[in-house]
Parts: sequence; C-alpha cells; structure tokens
Amino acid sequence: DRSNCEGESPGNGAAHERFIEHQGVMRRYVVYYPANYDPAEPTMLVLNYHATGGTSEGAIGQTQMHGVADERNALIVYPQGIDLDGRPVWDAGLRDFTCEPRDDVDFSKKIVDDIASRACVNRRRVFATGASNGGRMTFRMACDASGWIAAAAPVAGQLTYDEMLCLQNRQRAVPVIQYHGTGDTISPYLDHERSILSPRSIPDMFDLWSQWNGCVDNPEQTFRNGDVTCQTRDMCDEGSQVTLC
Repeated sequence: DRSNCEGESPGNGAAHERFIEHQGVMRRYVVYYPANYDPAEPTMLVLNYHATGGTSEGAIGQTQMHGVADERNALIVYPQGIDLDGRPVWDAGLRDFTCEPRDDVDFSKKIVDDIASRACVNRRRVFATGASNGGRMTFRMACDASGWIAAAAPVAGQLTYDEMLCLQNRQRAVPVIQYHGTGDTISPYLDHERSILSPRSIPDMFDLWSQWNGCVDNPEQTFRNGDVTCQTRDMCDEGSQVTLC
C-alpha cells in the first residue's frame, strides 16, 4: 500500500486512462495529474463519481475540476461505473444488484492502490465526491471506507445505503459537506415523501450525520452568495465538521 514517491512524472496537466481487473471484470478509470505534480511530493487525491448513465469523460466536462486540481495540486480520479439495466451506475445501496453484482467500494480502493503504485499519493488526504448517483456513492464511501476516506462531498444525492449498515461499518467520524439544490425535483430537498430515493429530507440527513459525528453545537452560517448559503456544525468528534450548502 506504500505510495511510489520516486517514479517519473507521467505527464503533468493531462488525463490518463487506466484499466484494472476487478472481480473478474476489466474496469477503467481516468486520472488527471495536476500541472505542478511532483513525483517526490505526497499529493492529495479526489475520487469523483459520475451520475447514473454517466461516464468518466462526462464527469470531467461537467465538474470542470482540472483547474481546481492545478490550483490545489490534487490528483483527480474519475472511476467508470458498470451497467445495470443498460446504464452505468454505482452500487450506492438503492437498487438490486443481485444479477449484476459489483463491489464499488473495493473497486475504489483498488483504484487508489493502483495510482499509489505509480504516483506519490498522500494516503491521509484521499477524498470522495460525486453528483446524483455519484453523490449517493460518496455517502456510501463515508460509511464503508471511513478508514481511508478523509472527507466526503456529495452533490445532489443523499444517503441511500442502509443506515444500520452504515453505522456498523463506520470506523470514524467522517467530515461531510453536502451540496443540494432546494429546487431539485428528482431528489426533493424537503418533500421526501415524494422521493423514491430516500426516506429522509436533505436537512434531516444533515441532522442525522451531525448526530453520528457527535456534533454538539448549533449550525452556523459559514457562506452566503445571494440565495446560496452553507450551514456548518464544527464541534464534532475527532475534529470533524458537517456542512450543508
């Protein structure tokens, strides 16, 4: 598991396609090396999961994270989901994967291991993010990969993984910053009774994760730009924070 911090640069400021065999299936991901990547300097890594029916390349175009990667010096990884009923998805705990099983948490771990075998990865700064189904997968990573995920940033997706399994599998309090639009019609912000995705509203999810992280303070507004706001609880276990934007 030790990162390779003596190798040559694979080409800074560029995305590279990789393939690894996982559970008997050849799977792929794309990794972007920041412009100032130093093969001798431990570098943070961000897993960026696409939405239902999406692709690694689609996530690159939609999230526009390469500029951020260059600014913050981060490796950005775009895993590729595999099909369920003809569309690439992640097993975020919502659907029945009995006929087309996969362990996407372990696949993510193998991706990090694969990159760390050729690049200088800071294992203590591995993060997860994603949109929609990718956001739900991000929440699952905060449950099942809490031992090696530093923090999670789900976008337009809430926890659809079994809550008891999440609590059972969590090894530590994972900081979370969640982004969700109040006008979302697929994953409603408040009217969760209309949602087929989760029994909880988004604010309720914020409260639940705050409870799980042992937060003892009230939410405080930490950002505002027009009608966009962020509320944060930062007096939480193990120095973690929970934020809802």
